[in-house]
Amino acid sequence: MAQRLEDWLDHLAPSHLPILHSSAVALERLAGPDGDDLGVRDLHPFLERDPALALNVMRAANSHHHRHLEARITTADQALLMLGMARTLELGLDYPTVDEHLAPAAQGPYLQTLASACFVARQAAHWAELRKDVLPAEISAAAMARHSASLALRASPQGQELMQSVDELAERTGLPAAEAEYIVAGFFTDELATALNAAWHLPTLALEYLLPENLASRRTLGIRLAMELRCIGRGGWFTPRMKGLIQALANYLGSDTETAAETIPAIAERVLAEYALDPPPSWFPLGRSEAPPVAPAVPRGACLAPRLPVFRRLMDELQQHELERIRRELELRHDRLDASAPVLTLAARALHHGLGMDRTVILLMNQDGDMLAPYLALGADTDPSLLTTRLRVDAPWLRSVLPPGSPARLLQAGEPDPVRQHLREAGGPLFDAQEYLVRTVHGRHDALALLFADRHAPECRLDARARRGFDEAAGVLEQAWAAL
Repeated sequence: MAQRLEDWLDHLAPSHLPILHSSAVALERLAGPDGDDLGVRDLHPFLERDPALALNVMRAANSHHHRHLEARITTADQALLMLGMARTLELGLDYPTVDEHLAPAAQGPYLQTLASACFVARQAAHWAELRKDVLPAEISAAAMARHSASLALRASPQGQELMQSVDELAERTGLPAAEAEYIVAGFFTDELATALNAAWHLPTLALEYLLPENLASRRTLGIRLAMELRCIGRGGWFTPRMKGLIQALANYLGSDTETAAETIPAIAERVLAEYALDPPPSWFPLGRSEAPPVAPAVPRGACLAPRLPVFRRLMDELQQHELERIRRELELRHDRLDASAPVLTLAARALHHGLGMDRTVILLMNQDGDMLAPYLALGADTDPSLLTTRLRVDAPWLRSVLPPGSPARLLQAGEPDPVRQHLREAGGPLFDAQEYLVRTVHGRHDALALLFADRHAPECRLDARARRGFDEAAGVLEQAWAAL
């Protein structure tokens, strides 16, 4: 079995995603005499319903398109227009199908992932329409692309073995799927999706960063919220996380919470009906208004293991100011890149991947110099609480309790601490975590950032080694940032 992310990329990149049997039947019909009076527009419903078909078609269009034009195809409909009806049908008839390519035991998990990709894409596109987005179909395509690695892994025999281990670990320990992926594979499927999307020339929008300015107006936040909705939907409508997401969605849409919640059930019900899976996807309670039965809490028994060689490599790159590799990677993922992004990203990855922190968040001072807001989040990129997290820089208590050059503060629930109380009252739910490390970092021209990192499970304590590593990363970041 492949071990590294690069090995999985080499293994998965040559293959196409299996499409639905119903999509293959429709393509055969359109390619025959019955399709003489049909056009590109008639394929749209099948692309909307089958993310695998949509991703395959966009991949084909962009692979051909790059050879003679600069602009990239960013929607499935654009791909159809680019390829033309005849070429699209020719390609589509050669795509593998779920029922022929996958063993019966593998079909269920693959179809579950396909249904989830469909739900996320439709939900994010619907919210984009409500916000009067100029091209909601682009949001839909980017949301589908977020699932490229999950689909490719579940379509591959080797990948199926890996994902079965991920599923079993998540079920046994109650870990979020992303954490189970990291423990089993050593990387997140989102990371593999980024690499696959680049190899397949798939359209994708920058999703890693939460820019300080106009956070609620960012186009990608709808995808972020839909991804979180997919993850927490199994708990139904009345969990604390769902209430937090609905409030964030209301802020995003500029509506009240009741109106925001009403945007979800119809889309969920439609996707559930179209796929008609047994068992249904985990988010099936979103298709109805009543709460599902409350399942007993599952004890969590796994922690993200520190990977010290990864930590040392990232620290060396920061210390030696070797930024070309990370800069090239980020330029592939983002339309624009500020000068601080490479050093901040290396530091965040050192904490998250190297030290095994569940959540690493960097809050950055805005252009007005009066507010800290989330800029980069690893392990928390779908957390709706980040949409409203703010800290005033000019608050007297901030510089007094977290002065420049001071070591990290370990803040724990149940222990009276004015720093924790100030952060919780001023910054919101992020700073109400059970246990976390926090420290300010200063850069060039009075730039200021706040580093936050935690581990979720009580058994994954932030010990002295974690605190030393956190301080080392913060110190190296401060030197590298000041040297820009």
